[in-house]
Amino acid sequence: MFILDTLENILNPMRNIARAIVGTVSTVIVLLIFSIGISNADVQVDGSVKDISRWSLPEAAKARLGKGGINVLAFSPDGTQLAVGSNIGVWLYDIATGKEITMFPGMCQSVAFSPDGHYLANGGGWFREHVPQVWEIATRQEVSRWSYLYAGRKLQFSSDGRTLISLDGRGSAINKLDVETGNISGVTAIEGRSRDQLRRRSEPESFALTHDKIAVGSPDGTITLWDATTGEKQLTLTDVGAQIPLMDDENLRLREGRIRLPADRARRVLVLAFSADSTRLASGGKDSMVRLWRTTDTEGPIVLQKHTGWINALAFSPDGRMLASGSTDKMVHVWDATTGERLATFSGHLSVVTGLVFSPDGQTLASGSVDGTVRFWNTETAEALSLRITGHTESVKAVSFLDGGSTLASVAFGGIITFWDMKTLERRDIRTPGLKGILSAAAFSPDGTQLANVIVRGDMYFDPRSGVSLTISGAGGRMVLMDARTGRELAIFRGIKSGRPSHKRMVFSPDGKAVALGGSRGISVWDTSAMDRNVFLDILLTESVAINENRNRRLPQAPMPPFHDQVTALIFTPDGKKLVGGTIQGKVRMWDAKTGIALASLLEGEDPRKGEGDNFRVSYLDGISALAYSGDGDLLAVGSYQRTRLLGRHKQIHLKEIPRGSNALVFSPDRTVLVRAYGFGSIDLWDLTTGAKLSTLNGHTAEVNTLIFSPDGKTLVSAGGDGTILLWDWEAAHEGSAKTVD
Repeated sequence: MFILDTLENILNPMRNIARAIVGTVSTVIVLLIFSIGISNADVQVDGSVKDISRWSLPEAAKARLGKGGINVLAFSPDGTQLAVGSNIGVWLYDIATGKEITMFPGMCQSVAFSPDGHYLANGGGWFREHVPQVWEIATRQEVSRWSYLYAGRKLQFSSDGRTLISLDGRGSAINKLDVETGNISGVTAIEGRSRDQLRRRSEPESFALTHDKIAVGSPDGTITLWDATTGEKQLTLTDVGAQIPLMDDENLRLREGRIRLPADRARRVLVLAFSADSTRLASGGKDSMVRLWRTTDTEGPIVLQKHTGWINALAFSPDGRMLASGSTDKMVHVWDATTGERLATFSGHLSVVTGLVFSPDGQTLASGSVDGTVRFWNTETAEALSLRITGHTESVKAVSFLDGGSTLASVAFGGIITFWDMKTLERRDIRTPGLKGILSAAAFSPDGTQLANVIVRGDMYFDPRSGVSLTISGAGGRMVLMDARTGRELAIFRGIKSGRPSHKRMVFSPDGKAVALGGSRGISVWDTSAMDRNVFLDILLTESVAINENRNRRLPQAPMPPFHDQVTALIFTPDGKKLVGGTIQGKVRMWDAKTGIALASLLEGEDPRKGEGDNFRVSYLDGISALAYSGDGDLLAVGSYQRTRLLGRHKQIHLKEIPRGSNALVFSPDRTVLVRAYGFGSIDLWDLTTGAKLSTLNGHTAEVNTLIFSPDGKTLVSAGGDGTILLWDWEAAHEGSAKTVD
């Protein structure tokens, strides 16, 4: 199996702008269901979203489409509200209606209500700037923020609600925070987990916190308990009877340009949960098993085996009698927490289950999923409830305008195509029966009417700390061309080599008649009008680096294979006659788009760097990450990990190079400004004539991978890993710096 990790994290709080869309909307969208097997259940239409699309916007933004992926769930103490912690904030819903009440901005990986329901706490994201916050629910005002602390991995309030207890992001200390004053009232260091010790650990851990205990789950399956009051180590729990799969040379993994020797991660603990009285602990991980432990001794666990995928979510009922588990297999099981007997099974989610929580009375279970929904289940009757919350897209793969700019189309990594009406901001989702899997690559045609994609099979584990992890069972062997309006499959093109699913860069030619796909060995180009679907142009990257050293003493016989360069950015020239590709080695090359003949080498790149020691790996420091042509084709912007450069005709252009890398690039329609997305959500504008930075737009909380302009040039659209699409007023963005306003 191969593991691909991408980061999806962080950003600062956001607000509203003066340019608001007024009025309420009551629109009925009539859907024509074509004879392609799409049923009414496959098409969902949200109600009015005009108001919620304006909540907590950054300056210069006109609207936000989407709500961010689901990271964590929490019921209010009275059971009337549900908090959904997402990539962009905490959404508060009315349980009676399923409607949004408000949104408290700020990337959220942990959330908690005070016992009286007066306050709501957000533990923040993962990086230092995403810190714990406390909001007063009635007034919707922020009452406390701890900008000098790391984000809280786990949160809970004291019984009187005056103190917020936070396990810091690295799991090194417990911080007690006075809610009203914003001061730290106490810090407890956790024995053996200093910041210096944890800084050397590269593998992520899982955590659980209760009133008197802390649990930490390790990659090797070991779980350690500490006293939450003193920070002293209490117990180490290990399932000595668990079987570990044997490993061989075929388990070599590729991760963002690094080759690592195989390491056993079958036991890795992904999620932990305490019962309310802290006497029991549930754990789940990559081996598809749920384990029930007693926290008072080291006796072996009760092992629950019904899931067929990784365990992503666990929750005890308030009385401790039931345990719910959710998995990458899309199923939710409810167990008797004493005997381990399975009490109920809930199915209906279309993707991975990421969050679970019981209502205060234990009669309702809420489950959140990567499919963008929260579903509700009656635990007594084992039936699904009609209430459903929607709209929480995990990440956006591609966007495009169609119908002259009146509609924006987007596609999520799970293959759901969404159409946004630019006047009403209402959405229409199409879930096609034939598209099952994960989009490894996706691209809309220039007019937005067709969607090309490469589909791979696999399980997904989403962790707000480390981003997205995909376990792929096999790479897709086909490129699928679809009618973007209906989801109808138009053609299947063969030729994609099986093996590791590293195809990430896909692009249409300007006339929409060809599709190019960049991957681990080179570029494949298909003529979309060709009768023979198996005919394609194969442009190979012939250079490879032989790496025969083996520094892993545990597996001395495992040789390292040659490391091949791979295409990490791809674009057609504006006339469609040439292809330009950037690689992980930092090379930029140009080929004839019809013949595949190499025409020029624009940048030479660098050789791989070999790591030292047992953790052997190969890495590149300045791989190419983004390419963009100006409309006239005179300028090519090249973004890499460390910088952004301009190639081409430089007459009257003073901007030559920008420090820091780029995730996405686009030229303004008048070719006077270069727009660059970099880091985890920032977008800045550079004047091409003077070389000066004009402004910075902050609104996303994860990497922005797509930047496009509307056909009239008045709107800049950005989308990416936080699952949202931001519509920026280009005139306002061009003229001023990003400043958050209420």
